[in-house]
Amino acid sequence: MREVAEEIAVELEQERLVAVGYQRITLPPGHGARSWDEGDNYVQVYAATLPSPVPLRPDGVEVLEARWLSLAEARGVAGQAAWWPLAEWWWARG
Repeated sequence: MREVAEEIAVELEQERLVAVGYQRITLPPGHGARSWDEGDNYVQVYAATLPSPVPLRPDGVEVLEARWLSLAEARGVAGQAAWWPLAEWWWARG
């Protein structure tokens, strides 16, 4: 919740969050990805349903662009991401 508020200025109530699942990302020594440690890293995926779209205001540092997307648009942008199956599963729930 804190990251969402800091990075795109959206305030979420804790009761709106639902844990969807996690993704383990394993990286070899010397991988070069600054934000990840070598070995196992875990990304926890949460979802939140909002009563209506709210304005997204990227912080300009960690997030340069943010926008609401349809499922097709999201698949085009992030469909190859390791965590995408979790997002698509959630979306399919309706």
